[in-house]
Amino acid sequence: MREDIRDIKVKHIVPDPGNLRKSFDAADIEALAENLLEVGQTDPIQVFVREKRDGRTIYDLFDGERRWRAAKLKGIKTLRAIIIPRPTENELLVRRISRMMQTRDYSFQEQVTALETGLKALGVWKKPEKWGNVAPKLGVKPEQLRERMRIVCLSPKLRSQFFHGKLDYTVAQQLGRLDEPRKQEQVANFITQYHLSNRFVTAKFMTTVIEHPESPLIEVYDLARKELADAVYAKTRLGTEIKKSLQQEINEFIDTLMNVEKVLERGARDGFFKEIFASEFERARTIGALVRLRKVVEGFLQAVETRFGRDYDKVLSQAERKSLPVRSDDAD
Repeated sequence: MREDIRDIKVKHIVPDPGNLRKSFDAADIEALAENLLEVGQTDPIQVFVREKRDGRTIYDLFDGERRWRAAKLKGIKTLRAIIIPRPTENELLVRRISRMMQTRDYSFQEQVTALETGLKALGVWKKPEKWGNVAPKLGVKPEQLRERMRIVCLSPKLRSQFFHGKLDYTVAQQLGRLDEPRKQEQVANFITQYHLSNRFVTAKFMTTVIEHPESPLIEVYDLARKELADAVYAKTRLGTEIKKSLQQEINEFIDTLMNVEKVLERGARDGFFKEIFASEFERARTIGALVRLRKVVEGFLQAVETRFGRDYDKVLSQAERKSLPVRSDDAD
């Protein structure tokens, strides 16, 4: 079926009052108008016939308001247009959203609002299991739809911040992975207060928050940093890593404890508390890490006591004696 394409007088075209684009950049329209004069119209607009009034056919604009505004600005008399059948209101809304989502210059706020409206118009707003099926109708991939709809799951406070441009989309959609509004706001405050990067929040921090829901956020922060560092290290060593024995890991653990001991001793001597503890964030991290370390060591010592008793000096002296070289008179 051939498309019905006509040259239509600009004065007979009426802009769509339901256009999801609410603002137009004056400089952008000016540049487009100059291009229309210089190059001409390369793509037709889309309209549908609304009614006849005073002997004239009136055309409702479906797609191409920027070109229509540019033509009016420079006094261009006609525009080439594709005549499309008039859809129902819901069909029209869905088509508007689909066209919008295929245009890159809409804000995330506009996209979220449009997709939420589209899901309601399609009758699946309260049926997330069907969102994947209707995503193509709305002009997006299923994962894009679900990601943007996380914004709708935010607390009223965070949602307001997002729509007023005070909460970045990357962080906002990650916060939407959390079910509890109070937890969302707590994590949002932590991210803002300590200036966590969007990349870190997306790559590891939020996943770690979800995996450790009862842990203090300061502890989650350190866990996420370590896991991210381990992941990067593993990637660089891919195919070359040899599985360590338990004894090797214990040896490394002891070496690490010795390094910690040295750092703490040097820090106490060289102004550790004055320098590091001047930052509230680093003070909380350091104390939290030391408390966790103490709990681990105490728990391990309790296991040792259960098996070997509390006489550590005896255990150490036995190990010391066994490490001494055998003398010739002992051998006799």
